[in-house]
Amino acid sequence: MLKIVASLLLCVALSSANPRLDALLGANNATMFVSLIQRAGLSNVLTDTTVPHTLIVPTDAAFNKLTQTEIETIANDDYMLTNIMEYHIVKGEVFSFDLTSGIKMQSRNGHVLRVYASSSGQTMYINNARVIVTDLQASNGVVYLVDTVLEVPEGTLTDVLSTPSYNATMFERLTEAAGLLPLLNSSRATIVI
Repeated sequence: MLKIVASLLLCVALSSANPRLDALLGANNATMFVSLIQRAGLSNVLTDTTVPHTLIVPTDAAFNKLTQTEIETIANDDYMLTNIMEYHIVKGEVFSFDLTSGIKMQSRNGHVLRVYASSSGQTMYINNARVIVTDLQASNGVVYLVDTVLEVPEGTLTDVLSTPSYNATMFERLTEAAGLLPLLNSSRATIVI
C-alpha cells in the first residue's frame, strides 16, 4: 500500500513540474495558435488540467505562410475558426511512441488526422504538415509543433481528393478517367485510399 501511495505522489509531483499547455505554447513560437484558440472560445483546452489533450500546433512561421487575408477570413468567421482549431485538437495524450505510419487520430471536430513517416522513417507528418517537434509535455497534454496549418477536409469526396495537400490527386484523375466520379460524389460512397 505504501508503494502505491508513493507512486501516486511521484506521478502528481512529476505532472505538476510541467507547465500547462498555454504556458508551453507561449514559450514555443505558437502565439498565433494560442490567440486563435482563445478567439474560438477554446481556452479551456489550454488550461483545464482534468482532461488532457494532444495539440497539433502550427508554429507562428506556419501561420505566416498564409496571407493576411486568409488569416483575417479565418479569424472573423466563427464557424471556420472553431472548425480549424478543433481539427488541431485530439482528446487524450498521444505520444510519438504511440504513433506509426498509417495511424489515424480523431480530432475534436470529428475529422480524421493521419500520421505518416518519410521513407527513411526520420520525418513524421500529420496530414500534410511536417512535425518539427514531438512530445512537448505539459501538465495537461502533449504538443506536436508542425510547419503547416492543417486544412479541414470539406466538400464532396472529389473536392477533398482534388486538394493537392491530401496527395490523392492521381487517384482522383484515375477515378475520373474510369468514369467513377458520380460514385465518389454520391451520399453513400465510402472510399479507402
